[in-house]
Amino acid sequence: MQTLKASLLVATVALLGIPIANAGTTEIEMLNKRAGESFVYSSDLVRIDTGDSVTFVPTTKGHNVQSIQGMRPDGAEEIELGFNKAGTITFTTPGIYGIRCTPHTGAGMVTAIVVGEPVNLVAAKEAAGRLPPKARQRLLAAFATLD
Repeated sequence: MQTLKASLLVATVALLGIPIANAGTTEIEMLNKRAGESFVYSSDLVRIDTGDSVTFVPTTKGHNVQSIQGMRPDGAEEIELGFNKAGTITFTTPGIYGIRCTPHTGAGMVTAIVVGEPVNLVAAKEAAGRLPPKARQRLLAAFATLD
């Protein structure tokens, strides 16, 4: 009976033309080196759709993942993965999420995840302005691609 109900639901959705979500997953590596730079994530900025996921991969040891204060949309939960820990986060609230490696923020180990529309771009830029110079420079350069 459950299989019949599931089949009817899929058929109804198909007939009504309602798209079935195919959520994607993007990978961000934690790295000691990338293109001559030390202590970086594999991307300075990634864009995903609402409902998509990001998997953080500790490619090299000694790094973590933590939300940057003031750089996440209203209502979004803080993100925190311990040192040398992989994890997958599903993003359901649109906006910009700033991520840092706590011991390497000063070295510029930050990244931004843009989920759907960057609804909190002004707040994200303000929060970036409070970071150490290299981290601030990296994020503001990434945000410039959104304007």
